[in-house]
Amino acid sequence: MKMYQTKSKCIDVIKSVKCDCCHGDISVRNPIEFQEIVSIDFVGGYGSVFGDGTRVQLELCQYCFKRLMDGMYRISDE
Repeated sequence: MKMYQTKSKCIDVIKSVKCDCCHGDISVRNPIEFQEIVSIDFVGGYGSVFGDGTRVQLELCQYCFKRLMDGMYRISDE
């Protein structure tokens, strides 16, 4: 005999992201733009210019990333 136990779980679902540069709203309804979001999230380590143990977060749309980082990234066909 199979015994089942029902559990409720809450999950967070991201519906949109606001670009930290242009403040544009990138919605999950536009999957092409949504999948191109550049997201940075890290904690500064010992001696970090951001501060020891400080969380740094940034979300950029693909257009702002390209404009801000132009010439500093590498592109390859993989």
